[in-house]
Amino acid sequence: VLAYLFPFLLGACWIFSELLVDWILPQFRPGILPLKILAVGGFFICLNQQFSILLITIKKHVIMIPIIAVLTALSAVMSYMSIQNGYGLPGVAIVMSVNYFLYFMIYFRMSAKHVMSKGEAFQLLARIMGIFIYFFSVLLVIELVIPAPQSVLLRTLMRYVIFASALMPFMF
Repeated sequence: VLAYLFPFLLGACWIFSELLVDWILPQFRPGILPLKILAVGGFFICLNQQFSILLITIKKHVIMIPIIAVLTALSAVMSYMSIQNGYGLPGVAIVMSVNYFLYFMIYFRMSAKHVMSKGEAFQLLARIMGIFIYFFSVLLVIELVIPAPQSVLLRTLMRYVIFASALMPFMF
């Protein structure tokens, strides 16, 4: 259910970020791209909570500590390297989004083996990844392909209507 519903909120973050920054914090315009990248990575954060709770419930929480430590260290090193190589905040946002994906994949794998068969786990993962790819693709198409009016407000509203319409089948 979360995989079907959160894209509506995350898409709103992506689409309305430009409008909010333009109206409220115009000096932060360079932060729009990192925000959009993190909104996409947020898809996996939304799902991680459920799997981590399951791992805690089945008393597998001790293994989560080294996973968190390793992924946090990896994220810190990769973020530092990203900044050193001139990728700035967008590079750090990509690193963090990949880190969220890795957390999701590890927690999903560890959780799924305790509550479902391999076939069921594969089907669920395929469905989740299909939703993610569709959600992200719709955002990219709207951003890159569909021409938009000059008015930030009109552009934002038009893009969200198209986005929400494209995701409406998920509601059913």
